[in-house]
Amino acid sequence: MQAPGIAIRPSDGINLFANVDGILRFTGGCLVLDDGNGGVRYPVFEDGSAVWDGKTLTYLGKTYSIGADVHWGGGEVDDWRYSPADYGLPSTCPATRPTIINGPES
Repeated sequence: MQAPGIAIRPSDGINLFANVDGILRFTGGCLVLDDGNGGVRYPVFEDGSAVWDGKTLTYLGKTYSIGADVHWGGGEVDDWRYSPADYGLPSTCPATRPTIINGPES
């Protein structure tokens, strides 16, 4: 069972192949990626690929702790159809831009 604060999307065929880098943080009640330059975005994982227990994230069988420097496949979506609230993320979530995560560490 997922702890609150993670964005999960249904398997919908969206595949992006850029590199997604950042520091994994949990702030404002949601899991975010901090770019190190003051920008944060929320990662959106495909259903069944990630489990968040409130302390650690397991993605594609690998476990990450808060503060981990991650390098995944995926990419940002400029014209995305969902807001953080659509994923059940709280209004206190500081990130407003989704980043689709759909690949192992790059």
